[in-house]
Amino acid sequence: MVTNTITYKMPAIKSTDTPAPTTFANTATVSTTTPESVRTNNTVAVATAVKWNTDIVVSVNGPAAPILGNPATYAVSFTNNGPAEALSSTPELRITTYLGTVVASGGGVYDQTTGIITFPTITNQAVGAAGTVTQTVTITVPDRPIIGAAGVANVSRATNDPILSNNAGGPIAVVQPATSTQVDLQTTITATDSNNSPITTQQAGQPVVFTVVATNAGTVASAMQERVSLPAGLSVVVRDATSSVLAGAYDAATGVVTFPSILNQMGGTSSTYRITVNNPLNDPLVATALIDGVYSDPVASNNQQSFSVAIQPIADVAIQLSGPAQTLPGSVVTYQVIALNNGPSPANSVSQTVQLPTGLTDVTASGGGSYNPTGGLVTFPGIAKQSVGSPGTVANTISFTFPTTAQTLTAAVSTTTTEVSGERPTTPRRCSLPWPTSSR
Repeated sequence: MVTNTITYKMPAIKSTDTPAPTTFANTATVSTTTPESVRTNNTVAVATAVKWNTDIVVSVNGPAAPILGNPATYAVSFTNNGPAEALSSTPELRITTYLGTVVASGGGVYDQTTGIITFPTITNQAVGAAGTVTQTVTITVPDRPIIGAAGVANVSRATNDPILSNNAGGPIAVVQPATSTQVDLQTTITATDSNNSPITTQQAGQPVVFTVVATNAGTVASAMQERVSLPAGLSVVVRDATSSVLAGAYDAATGVVTFPSILNQMGGTSSTYRITVNNPLNDPLVATALIDGVYSDPVASNNQQSFSVAIQPIADVAIQLSGPAQTLPGSVVTYQVIALNNGPSPANSVSQTVQLPTGLTDVTASGGGSYNPTGGLVTFPGIAKQSVGSPGTVANTISFTFPTTAQTLTAAVSTTTTEVSGERPTTPRRCSLPWPTSSR
């Protein structure tokens, strides 16, 4: 008898099997070139239940010194740090009661009696930047001594977030009095590609360059500060009015770019900034420019502007097929098929199949897979939306009694999402595994 042990870190891999999506199958197989009298004990499987873990983090960014009567915009981000997808959470921004007009992005609804803005529930939230949800809320600063904004992620029990301390948080600021001097600050934002051509659409993973103009349209000099709200977790390069790189201007946790304050922007002049998003993932990519000053602003409507770029998803689905390379005729063999998405975008309507010999009578496939003996094809249930990397990886197994002649098994995967190789949607990716047999 030979005994071995294998130790590994449990991956965030799920099966397509609806009744047991969190079961990870561990299969051991033994083979020999010597004829055997009993082959039914050559394979054994142990199922391990996976306890999904997620870590949803909430970040809020807002003005440090809001002025009574001026607009104030808060950006709140909800990010899943994984390792697994977050099944369900309801995002909120808790601010203050009985405000006037409250403008919330993403379908947020303000309850004036509780001061809570509730956003639509986030389901199956992907890990990292691809799954981050960023919302903005704009209010008119009320006559209160202080004002706070707390983002909250109400996580369902099934989501299993063991770190609840980072599910809520946000800033508190002292409200500044209105000023007798009034200055009209304005901001605009536009988007181009890396060749400086205007765009409203870009492929996932290709750069988008936002140009932001901050203007003092008043007649007196004023201090001002520009912010831009983006999705969290991106790769971003920020340049100031002199084209110098501003390291650390983009906060990957909140998604907010904060430019240095200008202490004395003369009336009738502007400052121009550029933000390059190297890896846009979310569709759409929305950038919201915000400007704040130290004086009361008579025209609140031009203190904020958003620009939306439609991001065309690009995926790279792949299939892996593994198992014993040699076996005896009549032996029960088991092999594993793994479907994964290398990104950069989630893949929609993913189909996976494995071509086996025809006429087999004892094929068993995990994950709800079915075998057609006429065509020899094993078909697994489709994956509606496959996340990028480990969280989206799907692993299944197939077992059957091997026939008396050598065979080549072929696994294929396809998606309706355009792939990075330029293939049309639904073009299958294939992986073949030759299975020679050993004679008695």
